[in-house]
Amino acid sequence: MAGPGIHDDQHGSINPNHGDAHNNLATLLASGGRFESAEHHFSEALRVNPRDAEVYVNRTDARLNLGRKSEAAEDYRAALRLRPDLAAVRDKLQILEHSHSSETNRGL
Repeated sequence: MAGPGIHDDQHGSINPNHGDAHNNLATLLASGGRFESAEHHFSEALRVNPRDAEVYVNRTDARLNLGRKSEAAEDYRAALRLRPDLAAVRDKLQILEHSHSSETNRGL
């Protein structure tokens, strides 16, 4: 028997409407260095539940590993709009913005 969010078929595909399943799979993919696939599944989790600040933070890590700093910063901002109490995320956003502006000023 398949768990919640998993189809009970030979492929074990993810139910497209189960955000937690997408988030969990994306976390596993990211831990294995498969950041493109992880980003896709984090995005699917957010399609199902766009108010999950944790998923925005998780997708940020995938995007940073893909070198997409501007998109990563947007995800941090989205997480903070939902959960302004996330001090660690606020700190990470400041560091990211500072490093991004430094790179822009150096012409990188």
